[in-house]
Amino acid sequence: MMGPAPGATPASGSAASKFLCLPPGITVCDSGRGSLVFGDMEGQIWFLPRSLQLTGFQAYKLRVTHLYQLKQHNILASVGEDEEGINPLVKIWNLEKRDGGNPLCTRIFPAIPGTEPTVVSCLTVHENLNFMAIGFTDGSVTLNKGDITRDRHSKTQILHKGNYPVTGLAFRQAGKTTHFVCCDNRERPVLYSFWKRLSSRGVGHPWLWPALLSPK
Repeated sequence: MMGPAPGATPASGSAASKFLCLPPGITVCDSGRGSLVFGDMEGQIWFLPRSLQLTGFQAYKLRVTHLYQLKQHNILASVGEDEEGINPLVKIWNLEKRDGGNPLCTRIFPAIPGTEPTVVSCLTVHENLNFMAIGFTDGSVTLNKGDITRDRHSKTQILHKGNYPVTGLAFRQAGKTTHFVCCDNRERPVLYSFWKRLSSRGVGHPWLWPALLSPK
C-alpha cells in the first residue's frame, strides 16, 4: 500500500526542523504532474510532491529500472523486474485510480518482444497514449502502437535495429505528423516520421520512413 518514506526529524534548539530523507538505492528518477518520481533497487516507486510528503508503493518484486511520467495524463509507465534474469516487464499505472490503496496497474507485458535476452536502456511515451517506444542495449527499438493502457488493439513491432546501445528516444508532434527520434551511443540520431493518409472510406493508413540526421 501507499505509505510514508523513512525520514528524520532532528531538533535544533527549541525548534524542530524536518529534513527529507530519500530512500536508499534510488535507480531512476522522472518528473511530471507536480511531483518527482523515483524508482529503487527494492522494486518500490516513490512520489515527492511540492508538499515534500514522500509516499511510495511496491511496484516490482526486485527492482525498478526505468520510469516515464506523462505530462498531460496522470499515467506512469515503468520498467522493472519481478524475477532474476533478463526479463524486464513494462507496467502502466493509472495514478488517479486505486487498487487496494496502490495506483491501479492497467497493463503488464514483457519489454522484450522476441526470445533474445537484452537489457532495456531507455523508454518514452507519446502524450496521445498511442505510441510507446523502448530502446535496448543491443541497438534495437520497439514501437508499441495502440492504447498503451490496454492490451486490446495494441501491437508491437521492431522499429529500428542497430549495433550500438540506444541512449535516447523522443516523440514530437507537428500537426498531423508524429516525429520520432532515436539515438545510440555514437550520437547519430535517426528520425522516423508517422502520418495518416485518409482513404476514400476515411480509414487512416499509417506510413513511416527513416532518415539519418547528422549531429550538429
